[in-house]
Amino acid sequence: MPPQKHRIKNNSNSQQPNQKKSSSKENLNWKINYLAVQIGEDSRLKSAKKAATVKLQHQQQWAASQGYPSYNSENNKVTLRHMLDEARGKKLELKLFQAQKELRSALKKSKVVETQKQLKKLRDSRKLVADASKTQESNAETKSDEAQSEEVKSEETKSEETKSEVKPKKGRVVTPELIAKMEKELEIVKNLDVDTLAEKTLRNKLLKHSKLKQSELLVSVVNSYEEYKPPTETPEDPVSVKLTQDIETRVLSNKVAKDELTKLMVEIELIVIGTPSQLKPGKPSSSTATNGKRFAENEHLDSETKKTKKQKSSVSDGSSLFVETLKEDSEDDDDESDDEDKDNKAKSKSKDKKSLKGKDWVDTDFNKYYENEEKKNRPGQRQRRIVWEQMYGKTAKHLAGKRKDNQKGGKPKAGAKPSISAPASKPKDSGFLEDDEMHPSWQAKRLQQEMMSKALSGEGSSNKKIVFDTDD
Repeated sequence: MPPQKHRIKNNSNSQQPNQKKSSSKENLNWKINYLAVQIGEDSRLKSAKKAATVKLQHQQQWAASQGYPSYNSENNKVTLRHMLDEARGKKLELKLFQAQKELRSALKKSKVVETQKQLKKLRDSRKLVADASKTQESNAETKSDEAQSEEVKSEETKSEETKSEVKPKKGRVVTPELIAKMEKELEIVKNLDVDTLAEKTLRNKLLKHSKLKQSELLVSVVNSYEEYKPPTETPEDPVSVKLTQDIETRVLSNKVAKDELTKLMVEIELIVIGTPSQLKPGKPSSSTATNGKRFAENEHLDSETKKTKKQKSSVSDGSSLFVETLKEDSEDDDDESDDEDKDNKAKSKSKDKKSLKGKDWVDTDFNKYYENEEKKNRPGQRQRRIVWEQMYGKTAKHLAGKRKDNQKGGKPKAGAKPSISAPASKPKDSGFLEDDEMHPSWQAKRLQQEMMSKALSGEGSSNKKIVFDTDD
C-alpha cells in the first residue's frame, strides 16, 4: 500500500488535539447558495434565495434610515466573493475525497468484469489450440497407407506450416505468442492497483475538462495534493507499459466506471461553476450539461408531485361524469366498424413512425400526463359513421355493405311487416296434459277419484241384492 500522505484525503475533519470540536456540522450547500444569491448568481435552493433577498432588503432599509444615499454593495460583493470561494473550496475538498471513494468502488466492479472476460478469452484460445493439435495427430495416424504416401507428405508439410497458427470461428489467428500475451494481460488485470488508477483518472479528468480547467479554485485545490507515483526499482518494459495502459483503458471504458465518472464530473461542475442555468449556453452535445439539468431538477421532484396530487384530488372531487353508450344496430355493422377502426389505427401507427424519424416530433400524450387533461370518451357508432361518411363519402364500408344487401334483396328492417301472409294460428294450449301422456300412477289415482265421486253421488252402479227363486 502506498503512503496515505500522498492521497487525496479529507482535511476538513482533521483537528488539532487542543482544538475543540464544533457542535454542529456546517451546511456548506446552503451557505454556497446563500452567498451566490447575494452577489447576483442564481440558486437552486428556494430557502437560500428567500433569505438572501430578505437580508438585502434589511440592509437597504438600514442604509435609508441612517441617511446614506444608497447601500454600498460593490465593496460588500468583494468580501462575499471571498467567502463564497472559501465555502466552495471546503465543499470541493470534501467532494474530491468522496468522489475518489465512489470511483474506487466502481473500478473494483469493472476490474472483476474485465478479469472474467480475460479468463474466458484465454480458456477459449487454449481449447481451440488443443482441439486443432488433436485433429492433426488423428489425421496423420489414419493416413499411413503406401498409396497415399505422397498426400501424407504434402499434408505434413502443410500441417507444419499451420501448426503454430489456428483460426477460430471469428477469423482471429491464435498463436502461442498471442496466448502468452493473454496470460500476461490476465496477470496485469489481477495486480491492477485500483486506488492509484482512481486518483490518476480523477485528476486527469478534472484538469482536462473544458470548463473546469478554467477555474482557478479547482486547479489550486487539485494541485495542492501531490500526485502519487509508485516507486519503480527496475525500469519497466515498454511492452508491459503498453499492456498496462490498454488494460486501464478497458477497465475505465466499462459502463459502471464510465457512468460513475460522468456523474461525478457533473456534481463537481455544479459545485465549482454553480447551477445549470449559469453554465455557458453552448452546443447541447456535451453530456454534462444535460446531466446537470437532470441532477438539479431531481431536487424539485417532491414539491412537483405534491402539487400534482392536490390537482388530481380537486378534479376527482368535482362533478361526476356521465358516459352515454349507444346500442349497436346489428352484428354486421359492428364487424364493419371494427374493420374501420383497425384501418385507422394502422394508418395512425404509420404516421407516428414517420413523425418519430423527423426532428420536430411532438408528444401527443404530454397534456394527458403533465397538464391533467381529461380523457375524451370514445365516440359512438353513429358519430363514427358520420365521420367516415365525411372522410370517405359513398365509399364508406357501412354504406357499401347496405348497397350490396339491397341489390341481393336485403335484410328486412327492424319492425317491418312481412309481405307474405302468415299461416293460420294454432289454438292455444291449455297447459294440461292428456290422459295418455300422464304417468300410470297418476292415471290410476285419477280413475279412483272419479269412481269415488260417482259412488257418493249415486250416479254409479249400485249393488243389487241377489234373490234365489224358491218356487220349487
